[in-house]
Amino acid sequence: MRRRLLIFITIVATLLSYTAYKLHESLDISFVTVLPFMLPLFFLMFGSMIFSRMHEPLNDQRWFQLFSSFGTIFIGLWGSYVIFSLVTDFLKLVVSGINIDHYTLPLSFVIVIFGFFEVLRGPVVKSIQILRKNISADLHQFKIVQISDLHIGASIRETYVDKVISKTNALNADLVVITGDLIDGKPSSIQHVIDKLKELKAKHGVYYVVGNHEYYWGIESVLSSLSQTGMTILLNENKIIDIQGTKLLISGITDPAAHSMQPSRPPDIVKASETTHAPDFKILLAHQPSIYPQAEKLNYDLQLSGHTHAGQFFPFSLFIGFFHKYSRGLYQHKEMHVYVNPGTGYWGPANRFGIPAEITLLTLTKN
Repeated sequence: MRRRLLIFITIVATLLSYTAYKLHESLDISFVTVLPFMLPLFFLMFGSMIFSRMHEPLNDQRWFQLFSSFGTIFIGLWGSYVIFSLVTDFLKLVVSGINIDHYTLPLSFVIVIFGFFEVLRGPVVKSIQILRKNISADLHQFKIVQISDLHIGASIRETYVDKVISKTNALNADLVVITGDLIDGKPSSIQHVIDKLKELKAKHGVYYVVGNHEYYWGIESVLSSLSQTGMTILLNENKIIDIQGTKLLISGITDPAAHSMQPSRPPDIVKASETTHAPDFKILLAHQPSIYPQAEKLNYDLQLSGHTHAGQFFPFSLFIGFFHKYSRGLYQHKEMHVYVNPGTGYWGPANRFGIPAEITLLTLTKN
């Protein structure tokens, strides 16, 4: 943990120094004058994350929630500015005489403003048809609603969660699945928000698997808190749903973060797949999409994942494909479909410019 913290501080300090240099260059202000402002900028952006862990009751204070939201907006502004500055510096190296530094800051502000209004709008419902030959008449038009990466915590509170629940319930789903990173805060400080998840409704229930962020806040306390909502938590296990004789298997695995943070329960897709039944259709819930090769070998029909946020906002959305083969939307991997939800909430910056938050309505359809 200390090593990770040291790496984080080193990277941030380097990028803040670069930011000071670029502001000096584009605004024609002395570098010595700009540099001291980087320390308060750091505390504005990351202070709430630090203090929320040091003094948990702060999370319930309205002023602290506003401070946290304001800080995340600046993280988005800073991130966009650094990326655009790097791009302009690269262009100056390859194109002689070009100087577009003065565009980077205004462009970053535009992205932050429009991205913030996209967050205020809340998640959109995206409808997807899953066309499969092996779907029985009983599963034809079976509706699954997927929520992923909601990140209930310092920024995402009652109002946003109410919006998600209302839109989800309006879809009259046969099944609701939550594919990780649902919680991003100490459960004791957000239990009143978590309790709202009891209102989620589906004909055959609500199923949930953990993401990596649940481990950062104490996985056992998170699981204890969520167990009070009535949802079915799948930890390397599965359930059979009988639909008029058709057997639908829904499996869920823990997140790879467990390897370092809860070694006693690492992800185990083989264990999660074991059953004495002969399923007619198999669904895997896995927070990170990278498990798809093993899932296909175990004859899953559909894998539902999240984690990537599809980059969350431009320009980061341009690079996410370099890190994840399946990063957003519907894919077919050999005989299996994979759907990657780009996130129902957001993490860090309150910014979803170009990548709207999403509640996914997946309808199984006989091809």
